[in-house]
Amino acid sequence: MAPPAQDGFRVLEHPSDTGLEVVASSWEGLLRTAANGLMHVIAGGSEIRPTESRRIVVVAPDREMLLVRWLSELLYLYDAEHFLAGSVRFERADEHEVVAEVAGERIDPARHALSLDVKAVTYHGLAVESGGGGWRARVFLDI
Repeated sequence: MAPPAQDGFRVLEHPSDTGLEVVASSWEGLLRTAANGLMHVIAGGSEIRPTESRRIVVVAPDREMLLVRWLSELLYLYDAEHFLAGSVRFERADEHEVVAEVAGERIDPARHALSLDVKAVTYHGLAVESGGGGWRARVFLDI
């Protein structure tokens, strides 16, 4: 796999779900870009201001499960606290653990155009690959 020109994501259409295909030059970049993709699916690209922050710690036996748990934790913050994550600062991000500070804000209906109601991050079609100096992942969201 050739290294990506820049970190990015694209939304994948699926009959009953929505997916994200993410490319990044680093593992941290992949996690950050996947978080941006999830927030894009939820908030339709609305601006998210860094007015509050949350600390997230997730642990998993492999990178695939770690990606799902990372995104699931962000989804939990959205569901439970109506919190949209706008930026991420990693303290640690390796193959088994992510420790990060996410900055964002609570949903403001006047400014945030909520798009899709994401119910869960799934393992269906999940893939995480590295090679050639880059990372690629595919993850589907239950809507």
